[in-house]
Amino acid sequence: MREEQNLLPLLELILGVRISRFHFIEPQRTLKEGYASHGVRLDLYAQDEEGRLYNVEIQTSPKTKLPKRMRYYQSIIDISILSPGIDYDRLEMSCVIFICNYDPYDRGRYIYTFENRCLEEPDLVFGDETSKVIININGTRGSISEGLKELLDYLSERKVTGPYTQQLDQAIARVKASEERRHE
Repeated sequence: MREEQNLLPLLELILGVRISRFHFIEPQRTLKEGYASHGVRLDLYAQDEEGRLYNVEIQTSPKTKLPKRMRYYQSIIDISILSPGIDYDRLEMSCVIFICNYDPYDRGRYIYTFENRCLEEPDLVFGDETSKVIININGTRGSISEGLKELLDYLSERKVTGPYTQQLDQAIARVKASEERRHE
């Protein structure tokens, strides 16, 4: 996913948005604010040309604290980009995405998208421009595009069924064939 041609379709399929290109893509970025703080290693961290930030994580074992972990990741990303004295309006839209091979809520959905909203007025969005998205690759409920369904089938069963999954399969083969990349 460190290559734009692989990451771009992934995020567009998951989020249903158009992304022109990336300003940067960083795999395995470590963020730690202070000596005594709890740091994180982000599987994939990227920023598009519009300034929107994305963190993509792969989860292969159920974690009971997934929501709080996502909250912490979101906050550490914000802390890392907002220097002292800088106004809060410099915080860009950010999205933390966890791709799971299990269903953390046992409701069978393909996608769980969380944004901050007012409980008393559900149509009132908080406006902090953050979202958290959990992908259940084994989901069965919800309306998703054919392209996203092909991607989830590939992630679940390694089944190549379209041009994008073929592209991913070839990229994975290249990584496996490269001693340097395998070591990373």
